[in-house]
Amino acid sequence: EGSTLSFFFKQKTAYEITGVAPSQEKSFDFKGKRALVVEDNELNLEIALTIIQAHGIECTPAHDGLAALRAFEDS
Repeated sequence: EGSTLSFFFKQKTAYEITGVAPSQEKSFDFKGKRALVVEDNELNLEIALTIIQAHGIECTPAHDGLAALRAFEDS
């Protein structure tokens, strides 16, 4: 079925990794949910917010633990 090298670089499907067929995958609706996202690195925070918000989750960003605590208390 090919060389050893091609074996290591073969892309696996989600089914091969998880054993769950695409028709069996669960779908989750996160619209209307809220998350407090805490990250002190500005770039990482921006990336996390983009990914989380793409799923319909409303995010409150915080740049450190104290800001997170204040945001949590205010919610």
